Amino acid sequence: CAHELILEDSDQVITSPLLQIRLKTLTIQQLRDILRPTKLIEIIKKLAPFTWELLHTFSAAPNAWRKRRKADEDDKMEAEEEDWIDDPNDD
Repeated sequence: CAHELILEDSDQVITSPLLQIRLKTLTIQQLRDILRPTKLIEIIKKLAPFTWELLHTFSAAPNAWRKRRKADEDDKMEAEEEDWIDDPNDD
């Protein structure tokens, strides 16, 4: 099922006029617009929603580095909260 969805997404991306470039009439401004990251993301999300979500899931999934970083941030937050316990500005 996932294989079929990815193939459908791929076909839509390949055949989409939004991603086709005609060199005879291409201007620098058009090229910049096409290659703008936000524009590409918008197009890919629209044309290949399943593939986009799959890639997003993999790229955002917790890995060893992210887990360690989160643990370090949590430890830092706890230390900062303890620091405020004896705040001299508190009356």
